[in-house]
Amino acid sequence: MTTQNNTAANFASISAIGSEERRIAARAQTLRFGIEIETFSRTNRGIRQTVANAIASVVGGTVTSAGSYYDKWIATAPDGRKWTVMTDGSVSGFSAEIVSPILTDRDMSTLQDIVRAVRRAGATVDSTCGIHVHVDATESGLADPNAVCRLAKYVYSKEELILACVNQNAGRYANGQGYGSKRIPETLVSTVLSRKYATKHAFLAAFYGWATACGRNRCSTVEASISHSNHYCDARYMTLNLHAYGTKGTVEFRIFDATLHAGKVRAAVELARGLCARAIETKSARATKRPFVASTAKYDIRAMLLKLGMVGDRYDNVRKHFMGEFAAQSSREAGLRTHRGGGASRRANIVVGSRGNVANFDASGAWTPAASR
Repeated sequence: MTTQNNTAANFASISAIGSEERRIAARAQTLRFGIEIETFSRTNRGIRQTVANAIASVVGGTVTSAGSYYDKWIATAPDGRKWTVMTDGSVSGFSAEIVSPILTDRDMSTLQDIVRAVRRAGATVDSTCGIHVHVDATESGLADPNAVCRLAKYVYSKEELILACVNQNAGRYANGQGYGSKRIPETLVSTVLSRKYATKHAFLAAFYGWATACGRNRCSTVEASISHSNHYCDARYMTLNLHAYGTKGTVEFRIFDATLHAGKVRAAVELARGLCARAIETKSARATKRPFVASTAKYDIRAMLLKLGMVGDRYDNVRKHFMGEFAAQSSREAGLRTHRGGGASRRANIVVGSRGNVANFDASGAWTPAASR
């Protein structure tokens, strides 16, 4: 079936939902994106070249070494787009971080084939690895900084649900202080995101001003803040990286555990684009933090995906991998089991996913990430 026919079928499948949700689903499919997948090998010192060759086996073209401190290997496709494989100091063993070129909706199947090829080549992932999804903010509605504010406020309000939905592991989000990322601070919402901005520069000035005041940025101007020398600005380590809006012209989602399951990689991209599309197509977003409620988790995730227009055959994959984390649960039958431990503390456990991971919720309903994967 042609891409055009596929698109028509997808639009037909969502005809039963509201017009706003249809606009969101349609917009999401137009958004360009990029992805970073952190992988490693325990034994193969040449894993970066191996992974680059695996990518080239899918896209064609050539593989070359770019050298440098990061030992970069480049797989250049016949259309000129470059896939980079490089070291990552935060990852176990012999690391191989995959950095994609700019991708579009029609590249989704190619991305999935690359993930499968990389897994077959011997790369693997563990709790030190993550996936970062970038969504273009230069040629879409996200060029408007107020849309970025709406996105960040929506993610903030749904943050606990989203983190549980993607089954984020404890190593990266324990108490919001994991190496990979931290939750969006309330001070960012109240002092920066709740305002209106006439220009992108005005928004960045407010954002970096907040970051400097919080000790997350060492630069005094926007120009210095977005310079290459400030690439590892601490303000980037959030669920939603807004530092990338200034440095790369993207918004970066840092919420996903790494995986070499092609369907889960696709689901991550679809969720990131859906959240961005909602920010573009709606004119307001509440920044009221909502706690995770175990007894209504499956219903709440279903409702969130519905508001993103994720119904029909196209999004079967997304619903499977995100709602599947709460398989056998329902809004009325959460299957909670309570027990006592650690003195007077009480905790409820809910078993999620086919791997039997356990996400924990304390007596107040606060979420503790799943243990080791």
